[in-house]
Amino acid sequence: MNGIKGNARAVADTAQGGLIASVELAAPPERVFRALVSKEVTGWWVRPGVFDTREWTGDVHAGGRWCASGIGGGQPYTLEGEFLEVDPPRKLVHTWHRVGTPNTPTTVTYHLERLDDGTRITLRHTARDVHQHGDRLGDELRAAGAVPCAVTPARLVDRRMD
Repeated sequence: MNGIKGNARAVADTAQGGLIASVELAAPPERVFRALVSKEVTGWWVRPGVFDTREWTGDVHAGGRWCASGIGGGQPYTLEGEFLEVDPPRKLVHTWHRVGTPNTPTTVTYHLERLDDGTRITLRHTARDVHQHGDRLGDELRAAGAVPCAVTPARLVDRRMD
């Protein structure tokens, strides 16, 4: 499998409280969706020396909870959230909260679009309360590794989706 099919793109709009990223992968949506809802996703959330997700657990259904933890910026972190919508293999929506921060949870939406020879995955990470998060959302996402991770799925495809 050849991994990325097209350009990977990510744009952060901290004024509006969000991040959008997309990439085309040489894997079917069913395979990409399975990776998103399993410990396999920790292979995406890794930037050695900067951000390293080591654990992931989840009860994958609307209302189910998920939790991930690791080391970011030399410090331990834990992320948690609730699955809001689970529609395999087309859409996954969950909340995202960095444990220990006062902010309300943000929302992450993955749209998976079937292509002739793979999948276009589009990720939107948005704040429910832009006034609360404001410019801090971008800082929080970068600190937790979300910005570089938004276009990292191709690494997972290259290494683990064969």
